[in-house]
Amino acid sequence: MSKQFTVALIVLTVVATLCVACEFAFAQSFGRTMVYGFGSISLPTESKDQYQIQRMRFGITSSPIDGVSVHFDGDFSQSFNLKCANVTGTVMQHTKVTFGRYLTPAQYSYASAQAIQMSDWPDAQKRFTAFGTGVRAEYWNGPLAVRLANFNDGESTRIGGQISAIAVGDTVGYDQSVEMTLVGESHVGYGATINGRHSPLFNPFMGGTAYDGPKSTTDVFIGTYVQAFPKIRLYAQYDWNNDHRPTRWLTGATYTFAPDSFLRLYYDSRLEKLVPSVSFSFKINA
Repeated sequence: MSKQFTVALIVLTVVATLCVACEFAFAQSFGRTMVYGFGSISLPTESKDQYQIQRMRFGITSSPIDGVSVHFDGDFSQSFNLKCANVTGTVMQHTKVTFGRYLTPAQYSYASAQAIQMSDWPDAQKRFTAFGTGVRAEYWNGPLAVRLANFNDGESTRIGGQISAIAVGDTVGYDQSVEMTLVGESHVGYGATINGRHSPLFNPFMGGTAYDGPKSTTDVFIGTYVQAFPKIRLYAQYDWNNDHRPTRWLTGATYTFAPDSFLRLYYDSRLEKLVPSVSFSFKINA
């Protein structure tokens, strides 16, 4: 076992231990508490490659009183990088408001960092701001969800929105996103994704983003997956853009060995190499 892999396992074990300790501390002080964590390690395929921690995150969500929750999470690398720190309150049935630092609305159109089964997101996802500080309102009712936010990304003040719905007998999901600058350098982005769930052999997904700013870009992706076995999916995705980056084929397989825990092996045509990785997650409720 290589030194890098041993260090990665030790660090991840320490973080998991800290999460459990935090869980009991928060449970004593704030009542209902959930502690979660997840990590991802890339595996070497060539002699010059090394084991690398791609992501290592843990978070805590606590509900001191009914209808109010406090949440924060962050990444560990050489230091702690805070991702979210917010308070959410339910203001009426199917409606809640979040104050603080949170995931922006457009990111809800894509798989979360914990649940993504492929080795990377489409290029279109990366055009939108990931996290912002401000106010976010959410409404949901059955298959419909609407999110609106006013946030600062550290450089400018923006507004963002996202609407998602599931139609056609729960077989087709549709998401529409928008993000624009209110104060600062002008940016306007529009995005849409469609996901189909039809059969083990046909589950297409597609989408795109048009971003107008100092450098206008368009990204489009299309793909599908096959549920080859109960725990194995075969994926294929094609990314196209108009800003002179190489287009990309991302093809491979994902084996699910626990909830939100995967073994992945993908070929990335942009990197011109196989990209194997392993990820795991845990969740503890108190």
